[in-house]
Amino acid sequence: MSITPPSPRLNLCLGGLLGSLLLLACSPAPPVPLDLPELNQSIHRLTNALRVEKGLPPLAELESLNALSTRHSLDMARQNFFDHTNPQGQDPIARMRSQQKGLLVSHSGENIAMRSTAGEKATEFAQVLLELWKNSPEHYAHLVEPKFRHLGVGVAQAEDRIYATQTFASAVAELEAPLPETVSTGETVNLSFRFHAEFPPAELSAFMSAPDGTARIPSGDGRYYIGKGPIGIQWSDSLHFQIQIPTLYGLGNYRLSLGQKSQYYDHPFVFKALAK
Repeated sequence: MSITPPSPRLNLCLGGLLGSLLLLACSPAPPVPLDLPELNQSIHRLTNALRVEKGLPPLAELESLNALSTRHSLDMARQNFFDHTNPQGQDPIARMRSQQKGLLVSHSGENIAMRSTAGEKATEFAQVLLELWKNSPEHYAHLVEPKFRHLGVGVAQAEDRIYATQTFASAVAELEAPLPETVSTGETVNLSFRFHAEFPPAELSAFMSAPDGTARIPSGDGRYYIGKGPIGIQWSDSLHFQIQIPTLYGLGNYRLSLGQKSQYYDHPFVFKALAK
């Protein structure tokens, strides 16, 4: 659901006396530039204040979600549309998966708003946006969803219009370096992650699928899996872990899935092994 409330537009009127003739000229006021970084911070702060008021945990800022939100607000401003789905047909989930390939989340949601400025300060404008979202059941549900743990905010300005996007999520893990699209067969791919989940690190599990469905993948105890199976996780500390993936099991796509207690999320990390 998207909301576009009516907003006043300021006019600047100039009057002057010439002889006995009063000249009145009115022109639209120039757009009032807002402090956009302050607006971002105010939206996040007010959102957390609401959650604390409702007995819910505050949402941690996640830079990848900030970037995702900012890009959508900029797209709306530059392409002159107002919707959760962009002109390229990508909804919020598709945008997250294409623009933040290294981020794995278990739950997500999005709020957007567009309003013209009326000379407010950033903190005042943020309060207006929060009131709009609070008065919309669908948007309010995102603000107070207990499952969410992370938030990204991004705003953009086009003339006197401000576009704002909130991206809510429960992040599980995030790659600390971009996932390679292709590697040479025989290489060991080392992936480093930051752990964001609320559940204990010991409950995190990993599963690999090889391109050769008949390949024998050792399990480490003298047995082996056929074509796919669990893969080890090495923890550096409670917030960082690594996974090493050998590309010895055919040419094509290798898929790494993460999960909790062997219940895996439907968002694998995929790269392709090519012949040397």
